[in-house]
This record gives sequence, C-alpha cells and structure tokens, in this order.
Amino acid sequence: MLCTLAVVAVAAAGFFGSRLLLSRPVQMAAGSGMVRTTTLQRTNLEDAISATGTVESGSVSNVTTSLKYTVSEVPVQVGDTVSEGDVICVLDTSELEDQIAKAKETLADTAEQAQASYDKALSSFNTASDTAAQAESTYTAAVNAYNTALADFQAAQSTVSTLQSAYDTAKAKADAAAADVAAKLDAYTAAKTAGSGADEALAALNAANQTYEGCDWGGVGTGGLKAEAEAALAALDSGKALCGYNELEQALTAATQTKEQARSQLDTAESQYTSAQEQLESAEKTLANSATSDTLEDLEEQLADCTLKATSSGTITALNATVGSAVTDSVVATIQDTNALKVSITVEEYDIASLSAGLPATITSDVTGDAEISGTLPQISRTASGSQMGSSSGGFACEVTVDDADTGLLIGVSAKVEIYLSVTEDVFTVPIDAVGIDEAGNSVVYVRSGEGADASFDPVVVTTGAENDYYIEISSDELEEGMVVRASADPDEAVIGSLGGGDTAEDDTGMSFSIGGMGGMGGGGEMPGGGEMPSGGGMGGGRMGG
Repeated sequence: MLCTLAVVAVAAAGFFGSRLLLSRPVQMAAGSGMVRTTTLQRTNLEDAISATGTVESGSVSNVTTSLKYTVSEVPVQVGDTVSEGDVICVLDTSELEDQIAKAKETLADTAEQAQASYDKALSSFNTASDTAAQAESTYTAAVNAYNTALADFQAAQSTVSTLQSAYDTAKAKADAAAADVAAKLDAYTAAKTAGSGADEALAALNAANQTYEGCDWGGVGTGGLKAEAEAALAALDSGKALCGYNELEQALTAATQTKEQARSQLDTAESQYTSAQEQLESAEKTLANSATSDTLEDLEEQLADCTLKATSSGTITALNATVGSAVTDSVVATIQDTNALKVSITVEEYDIASLSAGLPATITSDVTGDAEISGTLPQISRTASGSQMGSSSGGFACEVTVDDADTGLLIGVSAKVEIYLSVTEDVFTVPIDAVGIDEAGNSVVYVRSGEGADASFDPVVVTTGAENDYYIEISSDELEEGMVVRASADPDEAVIGSLGGGDTAEDDTGMSFSIGGMGGMGGGGEMPGGGEMPSGGGMGGGRMGG
C-alpha cells in the first residue's frame, strides 16, 4: 500500500520568507535508496540581505521652548493630526506684558532725551558752520589783499634793483678800503712806537686813505670810494622815494599779518565745525537707536514665543504641557509624520560593501499580516556602530524608507526587511550544489530520465548565471519546465542522509517530499494526495541581518 506524506521543515532561524514546496511523487525501483531532487520551474532569483528593525517616522520635529511660564492653553492632545503652524500650546503672558509696558515707557523717555540732545547739537553745528563760512570768506579776502600788495612791492623792487645793485657794489668797495686804512693805521702806530720805519708806514697809510677818502691821512676828503658809496645810497633813496618803495613794503608786511591772522581764525572755525559735526552725527545715531530697545525686542520675541506652534505636519506622539503648570521640559511636543515612515536596521560589516544607495527592498510586519510593502535604501552609513549581539563583526546603521503611505505600519513596531541586491526574472534555478563540472570543464546538472527501475540521472551541459547564497541560474536548450534534477552533482551527497532545503527525496515506496528553501523556493507543486500548493515567489538568498 502506497502512502503519501507531506513534510514541512522550518527555515533556519533568522531567515525570512520560507515557503513549502511539494513535488510530484517519483517512483523508484524497489530496493533503491532515497535521492534528493528538485523540479525545474521558471521563477525569479533574488539575491538579498535580510535584517530586522524598528519602524520610525522619517520626519520628526520637536516643539521646544526655553521659557518657564505657566501653561494657559493646550488645544491639542496626543494622537491629534496637526499642520505646520497649528497652535500646540499657549503660555501665560500677563507678567511678560507688564515688563513690555515698562520697557516702552523707558524707551519713550530715552527717545525724548535723545531728541533734545540732537536739537542742541544741530544748533551748535549750524552756528559752527556759519562761523566757518565767514572765516573762510575773510581769509579769502586777506589772501587777495596780500597777493595785490606782494605784486606791487615786487614791481617796486624791480624798479630800484639796479640802484640797489650799484649801491651794494660801491658800499662793498668802500668797506674794503676802510678796512685797509685801519690796517695801515695800526702798522704806522706800531712803527712809531718802535722808532723805526715810521715814514714808510705813513706813506702807506696816506695812499690807503687817498683810495678811501681821496686825501692824505688827517685831511678833508674830496672823493674816493667812500664818496662813491654815499652817492650810490643817495641815488637808491631817491629811486625808492619816487616809486613809493617803503610804503609798498609796509603795506606788504601788514597784508601778510592780516592773512596769517585770517588763516588762524579759519583753522579754529574749521576745528569747531568738525567737532560740531561729530557731535551732531553722534546725537543722530543716539536718536535713531532710541527708537528701539534690545530689551523690548527680547521681551516682544518672548511674547511671540509664548504661542508654540507646530514646525511640521504630522501626528502628535508626545505632549509635555498641562494647563496651570509651568513648562518643565524644553520639548513640549513631538510631531511625527506617520505617512513618511522608515525602518532603522543594522547591517553586518561583511554585507555593507554589497549595498548601494537606491536599492529596492520589501518590508513585512506582524501588524500588516503577509503584505509585502515596498521600500528603498536611500543611503548607507560608512561608520560602524558596534558589534551586534552574538556576532564579533561590527554593524552599520542603515535606514529603509517606506515608499507608500497608508501601509498599515505603525511607529515603534518591529519589521523585517529584505534589501534586494539583484533580481533575475523568469529563469531556471537549482541549488548551487546541483551544478557540477564534467571532464571537459563544462557546467552540468543531472536530469532524471526514465521511471521506476529504469530511472537514471544523466548530465546536461548548462550555462550558469546569477546566483545567491543558495541557488544559481542555469540555462540550456535541453532544459524544460518540470524536469527533475538531482539536488547535488555529487551522487553520494544526494543521498537522503542529509536533506537540504527545497530538495525532493525519493524512496522505493514511491513517497516523495521536499523541504522549503531558505528565502522561499518559487513555483507550486502537487501534494501526493492530489492537493495543489499555492504558487510562491522567487528563490531568495536571504542573509541574516540585525
């Protein structure tokens, strides 16, 4: 009597997406051993990294305050949905409003004083400006008068310059002759005292005096260099008198003094003008600043901050405000966007190099049943966050964003994530051990032919393609869907002594069964009793994650 038996093995702990697969019963000859096989079906080959994490909001904002005033109003509660700008909490502002009123009074007094100081500075500036303008006008007139006097004097100087030159020459000659007479007189006196050479010395003295005065020593002069110098001086004085030289010189001296006085007065007026201008500018700044007050601005900012508003749209998940009590926590409320979710996971260091931004993912959770939710890996951490429990390797924190809204996921629940490194669609796959190498170096699989005592496994040359940790893609024109392939190229390893996931075992009673592969083996199979299993997904290569 033939018996049918369906056996389901539980996938290894930490792997995700296991699926039961039952193959068609295979008849073996009596006395033959059981062999592990797999049935070819077109499916998708997935290479994925598996991880478990926690669902979080991708957009979290806190409503904060540093103020410690009493809460006067809280128009929301935890669980409410709010929009950006909605009022979350209102603080009591009575004390603050009193401070603002006093600050405004102080500001008004300060502004009044600043206006008075400015008016005074403006008056002083205008006076200094007028004085400087008058001093500049006086100085300009003095400069013009000086220039006129200088021109007139210089014209007179030009007129008497020849007479002056003649006098200067005659005087120089007369002075030299007078010095010679004095020297000869000293020589004569010395000779007389000595009693020797007095006559010769007297003769020299008379000659020198003849040149100077036009006569011997002691006589009355009638000419000589002295008379010539006196005549040149008389001519010079006459010339100066004729052109008014002395009067013009006096006028120039007076004009010079007047100009210098006007310059001094102008310098004083300009200094006073500059000082008055600086005082006016300072008073103007003080007046402008008196219109505002840092203290008042700070108080008014605090007044505005007493109405706490949402900085983003979402759901209120925490609220630390009670009417009548002072604010004790700087974070008054936490707002999370429940329509923009993510799953925070940790990836082992040996898997991190395989990941790249933008990879697709699926997310499942107990709260959503069997629904597979699409996700995306937006970025990858390149800094290890420490070792995971039970592992010596470091983990890398990553986030998988949930692509769709209204998925049924809840913030804080646990979720499983499959990040797909690659997906090869509509291909034949077998366990990696099912592919061997023949003597010619070709990749082969062993396909069953015949039934019962005539059954055998014959090599078929195949081309291999994509693979994951457990399965590999094969292709060949000789392959057809439904073919039975030995689960291991090594016939000894194919013996039922070590059943593998997803493999079919055959024995001489006609019983056959398979064990679901890690990550789920695609395709449906018929149960020995005639029932049909539902079709599954692709053949996954899930890797354990955090």
